[in-house]
Amino acid sequence: MQNGLPVTSKKEEKGYHGFGLKSIRYTAEKYGGFMTVEAAHGIFMLRVVVPVGASQK
Repeated sequence: MQNGLPVTSKKEEKGYHGFGLKSIRYTAEKYGGFMTVEAAHGIFMLRVVVPVGASQK
């Protein structure tokens, strides 16, 4: 993990893969929420929290 995000194990094309986690984090924070990422024991968990009514800001 680096800066709260998983680091790729791919050796080539590092910029062309993934789930867009930086974009997800940016959007959650834009609306007053947050994102957490955990990876352990073969499980990847992504939690995105956005306050109810956040899009009405």
